[in-house]
Amino acid sequence: MKVKICGITNVSDALAAEMFGADIIGMVFSKSPREIGVKTGKKIVSALSPFTMTAGVFADEKPGKVISVFNSAGIDIIQL
Repeated sequence: MKVKICGITNVSDALAAEMFGADIIGMVFSKSPREIGVKTGKKIVSALSPFTMTAGVFADEKPGKVISVFNSAGIDIIQL
């Protein structure tokens, strides 16, 4: 079983989720109250252990934006 904690918006919450055993940290990159930008996503990814996967969550986004965020933020997987 893998555990994903989603809607992470800052480094301290990401590190807490990782410390409590999350396997995957999810970040929302689409219109949402929990939406973050690429710069914040990159900071979160950089702060985590290389053993913790990261997911970018997207809804109703153009493929170009999804690919751009994937490449720029350094996330591991995409959730549509």
